[in-house]
Amino acid sequence: MVILAAISFVAFNAFFGLNAGVKRVQLVADDIMATMAVGEQWRDDIRNAGGTITTTKNANSVQLIIPQSGDKSVRYKFDDDRLVRTDADGRPTSILSDVAATRFVADEREHVTAWRWELTLSPNGPNAQIKPLFTFMAVPTTDSQ
Repeated sequence: MVILAAISFVAFNAFFGLNAGVKRVQLVADDIMATMAVGEQWRDDIRNAGGTITTTKNANSVQLIIPQSGDKSVRYKFDDDRLVRTDADGRPTSILSDVAATRFVADEREHVTAWRWELTLSPNGPNAQIKPLFTFMAVPTTDSQ
């Protein structure tokens, strides 16, 4: 009976440890999928820019302003640990949370200005050692760039 109890104890500990690990992997995979979708939206916004793209930066936030047709613009704002996208009609939507850092960089090339977005997510879980890092690149299709 004691041997059966010891085996059961070890088996349950292994099962619950494995189960917790699988849940962490699922959370990381969900974060990656959400970030990839946001990155593709950002690339689409950059490609559809109707003017000169600008960035603003202050002590607590970074903002990318992407002009669209007319006098409207799409804005990406990183504030605290979340990223908010404001569409051309002025409706803000929180698109990512648990963002550790973000940076929008204009990369001057010979004939165009490419844009690079570097995004770091916060580690997922108390024992996580990896900070997911993403880099997205896009080029506006307008001739004014």
